[in-house]
Amino acid sequence: MCSILKPFEEVTVELSSEKTVSVSKVIVIARGLMTALNRLKSSLQMDASLQLVEALLKAMSPRFNKVEYNLVLSKASFLDPRFKRNAFSENDSWQTIKQRIINDAEALIVTHDKEVGCDTAEDDSAIPVEESLIWHDFDRKASSSKVTPKSTVLVELRQYTEEPLISRKENPLVWWEARKKIYPRLSKLAKKHLAVVATSVPSERVFSKAGQIISERRSRLKSSTVQKLVFLNSNKILLTR
Repeated sequence: MCSILKPFEEVTVELSSEKTVSVSKVIVIARGLMTALNRLKSSLQMDASLQLVEALLKAMSPRFNKVEYNLVLSKASFLDPRFKRNAFSENDSWQTIKQRIINDAEALIVTHDKEVGCDTAEDDSAIPVEESLIWHDFDRKASSSKVTPKSTVLVELRQYTEEPLISRKENPLVWWEARKKIYPRLSKLAKKHLAVVATSVPSERVFSKAGQIISERRSRLKSSTVQKLVFLNSNKILLTR
């Protein structure tokens, strides 16, 4: 019985961590858990144990069957340099999320260009531009061959996917921080999607700390004071560095 439940304990500890990126592991761990149970199933001899494993697999199958198509999980796995393509067992799910990432990165470029355009529009309009008959054809061809947002993203994406995977124990956020100038759009998306926690355990820990702070003797604390105390208690590890 312990050998059957041990993988579940490992998964719980792995995904409940507050100090490591967890959301990008969900797809890989879900598939790994199913594989582990199927492997155990082939080695079990007791009927009770077999029935338990079969019941667990039956309950997990509908929950994890389409986990690769969950946008939150798949985007995080795609943008985690520890997993990338290896997180996906189906090519269809890989291609789907790849296109989603391309669209998101393109949107960042378009938004940035609009902001820059608003800042420079007035200055540009004040400078008269005299068209040259000699350079007319060349300038027209040059303007039509400008780099598009999509081509920029595709180059960045291809370079990212071709880089070797980093160790499973490395911190993907550190990796992205070191490469934010190489992958300016993807790094922004990575920081956004990898910041999500896989479970509600971290927030539940905060509520537990709040319960410890607010007791019968401290029932008259102001809400602003409680907020500060909970924040300091949750982040005290950072104060000792």
